[in-house]
Amino acid sequence: MKRETFTSNFGLLMTMIGVAVGLGAVWRFPYMVGKFGGAAFVVFYLGIVLFIGIPALMAEWILGRHTQRGTLGAYERGRLPGGKYAGYFLFFIVFWATGYYSNALGWVGFHALGDLVNAFGGHLNAGAILPPQQGFDLTSFLLQLSMTAFVIFTCGIVLVKGLRKGIERTSKWIVPTLFVILVVLIIR
Repeated sequence: MKRETFTSNFGLLMTMIGVAVGLGAVWRFPYMVGKFGGAAFVVFYLGIVLFIGIPALMAEWILGRHTQRGTLGAYERGRLPGGKYAGYFLFFIVFWATGYYSNALGWVGFHALGDLVNAFGGHLNAGAILPPQQGFDLTSFLLQLSMTAFVIFTCGIVLVKGLRKGIERTSKWIVPTLFVILVVLIIR
């Protein structure tokens, strides 16, 4: 079976930026900056990105292109010491992070839906999805469950369509949209 490749450098770039940056730049990053020291946190963050994040991303990308394998096979085929275990380790980290991230995307999606409904004169309590400070709230639980299921279902549709018609096409409009939202937030 022939492997799909990206149709354009722009699609590749948008996908790589989407994987590396994602919604965290709009949702989590501003919160972390405010909580942990403003400009000092940004300088530390940029240092980590420049000296660890970018070289690691480039190394992993080159390894994947050279071996024509995903995470599980690339490290082993690249003959790295403990490569098979490193691949499984990284796979499970991404797997567990996806559980958190898909739930967070559900929260953000529900809040966006609430803002949209409220902007047109309706009423939707976007805070209803947040877990209570204590105890259990069935409404919150069901909203979280349904929104997370929606996120996973949507991601599944994108993945089933493949690299070109799914991932690349989606990245080409989501990443620029997130960039515009980030600019609006910075100006505001």
